[in-house]
Amino acid sequence: MKGENRFSNDQLKSYAEEHIAREVELLRWNASFLNGFIYSELSFSQVSGDIAKALKETSLDSFAMHARNLIDFLYLRNHFKCDKTTDIVIEDYLGDDVVKDRLHGITYSLVDAKTKTNKLVAHLTIQRETYSYYEKSWIYSQIAVDLLKAFRSVIYDIPDELQSDRLKEAVSDSLPLVFDLRLIPYAEGDERGPGIAISFGQNYMPDTYSQT
Repeated sequence: MKGENRFSNDQLKSYAEEHIAREVELLRWNASFLNGFIYSELSFSQVSGDIAKALKETSLDSFAMHARNLIDFLYLRNHFKCDKTTDIVIEDYLGDDVVKDRLHGITYSLVDAKTKTNKLVAHLTIQRETYSYYEKSWIYSQIAVDLLKAFRSVIYDIPDELQSDRLKEAVSDSLPLVFDLRLIPYAEGDERGPGIAISFGQNYMPDTYSQT
């Protein structure tokens, strides 16, 4: 119990549907962008220079912030022990004893991600200069995997009156960790003129593409 500011069951259900699920979705989308710059057409000459740098860096910053928000949701009370009355945490959806028994223990990658987001993204700190190259590196795929595993360890224990279908879908292992990205040229005669669009898909082959 968090005191006078605690949400009702209906408010918590709505919050999970609107906000927590969105955090997971954006974590996946940004991981997909980052993956795309390494393995897909986004690495090619069609998206290069300042545009590519801006997309990559903003995707990384966004990924870091959404990861930290989700780490705090899962571990702010039971591990870091510093939640405030206005914070929404997993214990608002499950009893402390259930969280203790079921929640996957926090991993080094998640502790490190929270610290690095605080030092390198959310605040202007001296660590932006003093961290080594390796300390600044982001193993984003591992961070995403650890967060999804943690959510899956407790998501099905949330009572129906608090449960969010959108959140369950967002953390589902039926989805790929990252989505494929593809550059689609504008059709000839498109009113926007010559150009390309970035499209998401779960899977695609050279001649067929299924958008999500």
